[in-house]
Amino acid sequence: VPVPRALSALAALLLAACASAPRRPSLSPAAEKARLALEAHANAVHPDALLAVRGSRVVYERRTSAGHKPIHIRSLTKLFTAAGVGVLADAGRLGLDDRLSRFLPGWDAGLKGKVTLRHLLAHSSGLDNIPGDGYVPNNPDVLKTVSELAVVREPGKTAVYDNAAYILAA
Repeated sequence: VPVPRALSALAALLLAACASAPRRPSLSPAAEKARLALEAHANAVHPDALLAVRGSRVVYERRTSAGHKPIHIRSLTKLFTAAGVGVLADAGRLGLDDRLSRFLPGWDAGLKGKVTLRHLLAHSSGLDNIPGDGYVPNNPDVLKTVSELAVVREPGKTAVYDNAAYILAA
């Protein structure tokens, strides 16, 4: 599936999650069984919002009262960031092996000088891991804060789940 088409499909799913009344189309026995399993899972974990779509049909939709408020999608944005970088790479505007120093001043020396976009997207940039994301909420200059983090591991050698790397990639 071409990346722009995939982005459109993902955006449509997110918008559908905000749609109004649930719809329940007739389903095959196998699809109904899957829908019931999904409903059982939702009852067990209590998500704020859950949407299942098959083709263009909404198969299951559930929202709590919290599901009608903004939902902090946090890590889901990594998908859009990676897809956006992929679109720019496909268009030749950047390369996955471009060093960050091409985009960020001060990232041309030491370990920082070795970090590439590929490292950021693969969680292998070597950035100092900050537990949680305390540097994000209500930070008017999160890019400045994150770009000042140290690179403490050789880029490309170790994967460590990292929110800060995706902030830099975005």
